[in-house]
Amino acid sequence: MREVDGELLRRASAIERFFGPAGFLASSDWEPHPQEIVSAERGAAVYGSRFPLGEHEAVYLLVNPTSRSDFATIELNRGTGDDFRWWDCHSGQHDGSGVAHVEVEGGGLGCVYVCDAGRHASSPRPGLPAFLARMRNMTHLPLSSFSHEWKYLLQEMVPSPHVRHIRTRAQNLLLLVADGAI
Repeated sequence: MREVDGELLRRASAIERFFGPAGFLASSDWEPHPQEIVSAERGAAVYGSRFPLGEHEAVYLLVNPTSRSDFATIELNRGTGDDFRWWDCHSGQHDGSGVAHVEVEGGGLGCVYVCDAGRHASSPRPGLPAFLARMRNMTHLPLSSFSHEWKYLLQEMVPSPHVRHIRTRAQNLLLLVADGAI
């Protein structure tokens, strides 16, 4: 595994461990490529899915398969008139309302938590502030700063004193040859 892959896995695992037990990632209302995820740039490459939990909360998971950073814009009140608050849970950097505009680095992922501003204004999801601080600490270095070089793990045969070597006699072996017929 490349160093960059390990770091990406570490970040994704943290997000899944926070939102998974709450039921977000097992939502039967999961929606791939929702209409509220739009791009400011033509041909942008950030893709996303929406994982709602009830009517008042959702998590958007984003991925950027290209090598360059790009932005995802999530129009949270698109056609509803509702007021939503959002947090960039990947970087732990920003919260706002109305429209979420988050950067997703090349080859990276993003996560946006959204809740109804009226219902959750005073108390967002339990543990969210600590999770955001953890993600902010985890993502202070961009993925591009990690090695993309594949390094093989060098292995060495070490004799084991607990293994017995068993000798077999050649006449007791059966040789099977495949002739291509089925």
